[in-house]
Amino acid sequence: MNSWVTCTHGSEGSWPIVFSANPDKLQMSEFDDAQGMQTALQPLLPGVEVESIVGWDWSNDPLALDT
Repeated sequence: MNSWVTCTHGSEGSWPIVFSANPDKLQMSEFDDAQGMQTALQPLLPGVEVESIVGWDWSNDPLALDT
């Protein structure tokens, strides 16, 4: 399962939030490549400007207990 939600913050822009139940589909190593993510999003969001990326591997977080 993959999920995408966008939170709009007025003139400050928007935050797309993505969840993936399959860690192979959303590699944590991709979260340090803002330019690469911007390039990948261009077909879906023409003109998008990615300023930063934040990610967390919940499936390996000991406090999340696999939820």
